[in-house]
Amino acid sequence: MKEKEILIKGALLHDIGKVCYRTGKRINHSKLGGDFLEQYLKAGEEAERLLNCVRYHHKDYLQKAKLDKNDLAYIVYEADNIASGMDRRENEGEEKGFDPKLNLDSIFSVFYSDKEIQVANKYPLIYKDINKSFNYPRTDISLATNSNYEALLNKIKSHFITKDISQISINQLLQIIEEGFSYLPSSTNRAEVCDISLYVHSKITSAVASCMKLYFDEQQIQDYKKYCFNSGSKIFRNEKIYLLVSGDISGIQDFIYTIPSKGALKTLRGRSLYIDLLLEEFIDEYLEQIGLSRANVLYSGGGHFYILAPNIEDTKKAIDKLQAKMNRWLMENIGINLYLAIGMAECSANNLMKSEAQGNLFAIVNKKLKDDKTIRYSKDENFLEHIFNVEKEENTAKKECNICHNLVDKLWKYNSDEEIACEFCLNLYKLGQDILTQDLVFVISEEKIDGGIKIFGKDKDLYMYAVNIEDIDMFKGKILRIYSKNNLLENDLAIRLYLADYSAKNENDEVMTFDDLAKSSCKIDKGIKRLGVLRLDVDDLGIAFSSGFVSDKDKIEDNLRYATLSRYADLSKDISMFFKVAINKICAGDLIGCVDFEEKAFNILGIAKAQKRKVNIIYAGGDDLFLVGAWDEVLEVAIDINRAFKQFTNGKLTLSAGMAMFSPTYPISKMAEIAGLLVQMSKNRKDKNSIALFGMETNLKANGQLECKHIYTWADFEMKVCKEKMNYLLARLSFDGDKFNKLSVGKSLIYRLMDLIQLADEDKLNIARFAYVLARMQPKQDKDEQKRKVYEDFVSKMYQWINNNEDKKQLATALNLLVYYLRDKKE
Repeated sequence: MKEKEILIKGALLHDIGKVCYRTGKRINHSKLGGDFLEQYLKAGEEAERLLNCVRYHHKDYLQKAKLDKNDLAYIVYEADNIASGMDRRENEGEEKGFDPKLNLDSIFSVFYSDKEIQVANKYPLIYKDINKSFNYPRTDISLATNSNYEALLNKIKSHFITKDISQISINQLLQIIEEGFSYLPSSTNRAEVCDISLYVHSKITSAVASCMKLYFDEQQIQDYKKYCFNSGSKIFRNEKIYLLVSGDISGIQDFIYTIPSKGALKTLRGRSLYIDLLLEEFIDEYLEQIGLSRANVLYSGGGHFYILAPNIEDTKKAIDKLQAKMNRWLMENIGINLYLAIGMAECSANNLMKSEAQGNLFAIVNKKLKDDKTIRYSKDENFLEHIFNVEKEENTAKKECNICHNLVDKLWKYNSDEEIACEFCLNLYKLGQDILTQDLVFVISEEKIDGGIKIFGKDKDLYMYAVNIEDIDMFKGKILRIYSKNNLLENDLAIRLYLADYSAKNENDEVMTFDDLAKSSCKIDKGIKRLGVLRLDVDDLGIAFSSGFVSDKDKIEDNLRYATLSRYADLSKDISMFFKVAINKICAGDLIGCVDFEEKAFNILGIAKAQKRKVNIIYAGGDDLFLVGAWDEVLEVAIDINRAFKQFTNGKLTLSAGMAMFSPTYPISKMAEIAGLLVQMSKNRKDKNSIALFGMETNLKANGQLECKHIYTWADFEMKVCKEKMNYLLARLSFDGDKFNKLSVGKSLIYRLMDLIQLADEDKLNIARFAYVLARMQPKQDKDEQKRKVYEDFVSKMYQWINNNEDKKQLATALNLLVYYLRDKKE
């Protein structure tokens, strides 16, 4: 192992003794950690240097150890202090005032919000397993036990038994501690909230340590003790040796929705995934170039990233040059719509530890990102020369791709017999098809063979291949990187990417098409054949990141106490995990842990349904979702997602959504656009936290302004429209002939009721007409007494609801849903 690798691994594992300690072994956790790891390291100088980082990361033990002044343990010691300062914890001494039985608190326990405040939720102590149910924070959990920690430690051991720690790559080790440390608290101090996981703390410690080491190397500093221990560290913490780097890809929506009508679902998926892979590849090219690991990536997803880097010339020059290369590559291979903006801000350790300074830091970075987007290509010194180079080889291709409209030499068949697509667009379509393979990996190679999708490389074009795990060997010796979908892959070059890829399957185990999904709505013979389209995202996420951990209560002396980098990193990670992992599980009908609604999927129409939803996720990541499916199931899964998100965030963050219904042949880009406008309608409401349904209408009384008449808070839609109005109609009315305790009615009467209520928005409701329609529903005199009572109750309820504006609006929506349900499939 090289020195930097020893340091990063030592920092990642410096607190593993806490796991050992919490199994019931009541001796110093630093010693426990060193003794534990020693079993899985080949004896020698490298092993001792790594073990020093673990055994001596606390002051008392480091002072007594009398290590050489250039020992890496000094860097890990200081990095641990800085990371702990970010966590806002007291100096740890777990033998005093600490309770090893405490569970990890939800990060939202200290999140300030004017939204509904609930009892603090905690996570059950488990080993993170993507193939099992999602781990939701909740109140009904038992305290952690010694045996819980023993089971978790055994899982970690299984990796180290298979391969010596010195032989495990840094990225692999990072993924191992993610699985092992994600749901256990870094600190179990009784006096403080235990909301920072040992995974986040270890990752931040490693990021800080590696930045310090690169800075020391550039400055030719070898006396680490002088700068990391005692009074020297206090002075050094004011030096701006860190660099917060942020990147953001603009133009993503235009790229994703550049699609044909045929094969739209697969193309959308492929293009969304390609953007994710493109960003991750850029990140890894940068990290590799400057000598950092994935531990330094604070967040990546949704076309955006944050990286903590050392503030040295090499890292700043590297990002500028790489950005220029990336944007030139995007322009030449995809077009000018996609652009990668970069923003940077220098900072000190004290800046990282002080909450107010951190807020300013993110504000500076985001401002620079915004500025960069207004002066595109300014960092490419030869940009104009390249654009106007008359000696540049002319593109003589004459065939135009029907999708991206680039000129190419050859067109390919694209989900049809017609040759309409360039190779790049064809391969993105295939990528959208391949993503559904269970054990899929994405191989990045310099080798160009059939099926390779061109992707950015810092020195030359690279190619990405979607292959099954067992087919990796065909690229032996030619692999630069492997991105593994969701699962940890035992390969030194592998990096795990979480992807939401749920898709409904038909009886032949094939992914359901738009037409299949529309036909599957409601019952086999009943229910309008329409595709439901849902778009949804988190409300005020920008505000959450800027002030979510900042209290506005005067009585709190330190209102910035919890506004730390660790918490913002954890917040980003948690929201991303909800969208990429939890939503996958929800669509598959796995609601285990969703105690707020007894782990039961929502059902609007009372129809018996399979556990797995008939929906297809097109994109889920960052903080937004786009899915399609059978219209009734799309509505139901939307409610499930909202209820789960409410529990997950402790009611502190909310979602806004738009759901519309379309013929399966309607252009998907237009579907997305309309659903997006409905999301905006939801967000325009004062409190947001809403769902807008069906579509928009022109309000002639408001200068022709578009409006949505069916828009509700989630609570009102679930409780008032569905559970009150819809359930009442289904319980009182029969549409399939005479039934006991129900009024037998035809569809035409329901249509008439709905029309009269909707007309009431334009003019006063004509009570006489409404009474006439209700009178037609009256049972004949010779019918039983019970049915007469049902009728009287129904009439009374209708009059009650139509005389209250909110009830009347809710009834209109419920009747709309009922009409869609009653329509014959062939209509």
